[in-house]
Amino acid sequence: KTPVIAAVSMLVVGVAMNFVLLDALGIATLPFSTAATAWGNCLILYAILHRRGHFKFTPTLISRLIRQLIAAAIMGGVLWFLVGTMSALFAGSVGERLISIGALVATGGIIYFGTGWIIGAINRDDVMILLRRKKVGAG
Repeated sequence: KTPVIAAVSMLVVGVAMNFVLLDALGIATLPFSTAATAWGNCLILYAILHRRGHFKFTPTLISRLIRQLIAAAIMGGVLWFLVGTMSALFAGSVGERLISIGALVATGGIIYFGTGWIIGAINRDDVMILLRRKKVGAG
């Protein structure tokens, strides 16, 4: 019952944030409030699971989380640089804007997952198991 109340509470907070922040943030309000309430949900779920003894941060998990944050920071830095160098394309035609956004999304994915793979932020054995399952299920 507690997780449901927490989830509904975060939903109410998200809707309220949308109304309160709309004038200040404009169109960025929706992704901001969605991210903020998702983090809130995460923290509440962690607190509930930890209190019930179902979840603990192990040194292995902490290490993996730090490596994922490093991969995310590297991806963010690369995208920040690319947005600056591609700014003229974002003011171009619809086609140029679509290609630019597509290039940013693809580059972000490649940088994040490539960096994560190299520094061990992604469990390679788990990825290989998932790939094997897809091949078996696809046939």
